[in-house]
Amino acid sequence: MQLLIPKNLINLHLDEGDIVEIIKINETYKITLLQGETDDATEKVSSLLEKLRNNK
Repeated sequence: MQLLIPKNLINLHLDEGDIVEIIKINETYKITLLQGETDDATEKVSSLLEKLRNNK
């Protein structure tokens, strides 16, 4: 499923790769940054990239 929300309707600073929770409330959406999940995913990707670099 894809949900397109105009950037000007998001009152939260988000960066590419951020993991969010989106809850529909009536005709609007509540968007919450999931910082812990984002940090965990970033760490996992960094670790995998480091393993790839070391195996060359």
